[in-house]
Formats: sequence, C-alpha cells, structure tokens
Amino acid sequence: MLLEIGEGRFGDNPNEIEIPPECVSKGDIIDEIFGDVMENYDPATVMKRAILATWNKDVDELNEQVLELFDEQTEKIYHAQDIYHYGDEILQNAGEIHENYKVRHIKGLPSFKLRLRKNAIVMLVRNLSIEEGLCNGTRLVVTNLLKHNLVVKKINIDGTLSDEILIPRITLTTKHGVVEVTRHQFPVKLAFCMTINKSQGQSMERVGVVLNHECFSHGQLYVAFSRARSMEGLKVVLPEEKTKTANIVYKELIALGKK
Repeated sequence: MLLEIGEGRFGDNPNEIEIPPECVSKGDIIDEIFGDVMENYDPATVMKRAILATWNKDVDELNEQVLELFDEQTEKIYHAQDIYHYGDEILQNAGEIHENYKVRHIKGLPSFKLRLRKNAIVMLVRNLSIEEGLCNGTRLVVTNLLKHNLVVKKINIDGTLSDEILIPRITLTTKHGVVEVTRHQFPVKLAFCMTINKSQGQSMERVGVVLNHECFSHGQLYVAFSRARSMEGLKVVLPEEKTKTANIVYKELIALGKK
C-alpha cells in the first residue's frame, strides 16, 4: 500500500485515494493516539506517538488541546522579548506590529507566547549541541519549568530518561517581509503534534494524520502514512462526510530518481 501511494499507483484514481476504513478515525483523534497513556504517564511511550497535520495552524491547535490533559497547576507561560528592525532603524512605538507578530507564526522563530506544563513533550527548533544530540527536531520531555531555564530530559534508546538538561533562552533573528525580527525565547515548541514535513525520518507505534487541509506537496501523504509501523497504528482524520484525500505525486521525479 505504501509503495503504491508513494509511486502514485494506489486505487482507481491515484490522485485522490480512498482511505482504508480500518484507518479512519472514529472521532477523537487525541484520545485514540494518547488517551490510554495519560493515566499512567510514561514519556518513552508518548514519544513513540504523534499526530501529524499539513498546516502549522492545525498543529498548534492540536498541541494546545493535548496540553490540557496535563496538570494545570504546573503551567507556566513564557513571553518572548522582540526587537523589530527596518533596515538599520529600530522601529519605535511598534505597538501594532508587536501585536501582529505575537500571534503570527514566523518561520524560523519559536512562538512569542510559549505555554508549557510539566511532563509535556517539546521539540527543539534550533541546533544547540550536535555532540550531545540536541539538534533541530529533537524531542524532549519537560521535567521542570524555571524562570530562566527549562529542565528537560532526552529519551535514551533503551527507553530510560537521560540526566537533566538545562535549555536557556536564546536570541534568534529572521527576516519577515521587510521587517527583521529579533526574538529572545526558549528554542522549543510543543511536539505532541507536528507537521508532516517535520516528522520525516521518524518511526512511531501510533500515528494520527489530520487531513482537514489536504496534502499539498509531492510525496507528503506517503511520508505521513509511513511514519506508522503498522496499519493498526495509523488513524486518519478527514473532513466530515469525506472518505478520500489528495495524493500528490510527480511521476517525473520518480522516473528521474530511478535513472
């Protein structure tokens, strides 16, 4: 099935494929993926599960919903410090700009508002130490929330937790349109859910794929489905009353790759 999806050969119309009924979500995708592990919480088990989506907006909303399953008494909210440059000029009295960037997803930067709770799963969005395995995309479990540091642990290959690691706030700069944004924030984001593209290279026991917005790039559906180790571990959310979804495959690329 995966090979046929990846090569654009699955079903009568390979461009819009029928999702196998046994893979269609029955309703609450968060409960289907994480529900049975929250009572006896084990970070190593949670790390082997994830919900994938095509849009960052969907990912952010799902992450916030999963976070609500954790103890609200441990919650901390961290607000970033921003500076905005236009050329060599620092924009003064940038109230309207600031309010805009507080809620907007800016590629290459962590969120302005970072809401975390103890035991949450987060992902690094920058390389901190390649030697220690703290790279962009590394998933970690939060064990403590301090004023100036996040205390996290990695999951070792054998399923045990590593020693505690301190994650500091760092300063990151990116260009957004004509404005250069400099943000001082912890370089992490919630990672119960992630974009399909960000999930590449990972294999998991249970995967939810939310396709409220269909795949929009070559091989994206194949990447999403192949994150799961089995058909039993794959659950797909489709828009109401739909049973099919787009599968974008450029066969010319596949032909070039075989040459």
